[in-house]
Amino acid sequence: MEGEGWRRYLPELANRLGWKGNPGVAGLVKQTPGSIGYVELIYALQNKMPYGMVKTKRQFVTATLAATSKAAETNLPDDMKVSLTDTDVPEDINN
Repeated sequence: MEGEGWRRYLPELANRLGWKGNPGVAGLVKQTPGSIGYVELIYALQNKMPYGMVKTKRQFVTATLAATSKAAETNLPDDMKVSLTDTDVPEDINN
C-alpha cells in the first residue's frame, strides 16, 4: 500500500499503532505525549490544530492557504508530474 514506507524503518511500530486518514492521525497524536504527525493543512485549520512552520530550501514558511497557493505557482512539465516541495517560489511567500 502506498504511503506505508515507514513500516520498513519502524517495524516495531507497524503492528502497534493504527490510524486512518487525517482523523486517525490527529487522534493518535492527541493521545500520545510528545508525538508529531502529518495531516492536511485544511484539516488542521478546520479543527483548530496547532502546527509548525515548514523549512524550504530558502526559508521557513508559515503553513497558510496563501503560501500553499504560491508554492503551486510553478511551471508544469509535459508529463504533469510536479511536487510542491521546494518549488522556486518567491522569497515573500509568507506575505
